Amino acid sequence: MPAASIATRVAAWALDAVTLGVLIVPIVVVGEVIDLDARRSIGIGMLSLVAFVYLCLSDASASGATLGKKVLGLRVVDAADGGRIGIPRAVGRRLVYVIGGLAFYLGWLCALVTPQHRALHDYAARTVVVTTQDSPVARGDSPT
Repeated sequence: MPAASIATRVAAWALDAVTLGVLIVPIVVVGEVIDLDARRSIGIGMLSLVAFVYLCLSDASASGATLGKKVLGLRVVDAADGGRIGIPRAVGRRLVYVIGGLAFYLGWLCALVTPQHRALHDYAARTVVVTTQDSPVARGDSPT
């Protein structure tokens, strides 16, 4: 399976961001409307934890994909054998993902110049994001 392009990875990330936003924003808005103060911070923390768990479980699942990756025909696989990565590696991958984003996005930007477009979190977890055979890109489907 070929490595996913940067553009397809960014598009999958955007779909995931929209999906999580659609789920999280209404809860935050309700918290603001009823003025939960200290509980608002706890709620946002809990929502962040739920999102983190979802992302880890998605990466470790049989499909190796979040909703955004599934839609675009991508999956996270072991860089050596193309297999599933399991929960411990998925958690480590996501932790390094967060750190790479906090460090001026350098962890993510390295995907622009590395073989197979691997970001820091991919190297840390020994993973690669690949295009699956049922990918719209692999089929040659055009967005228009």
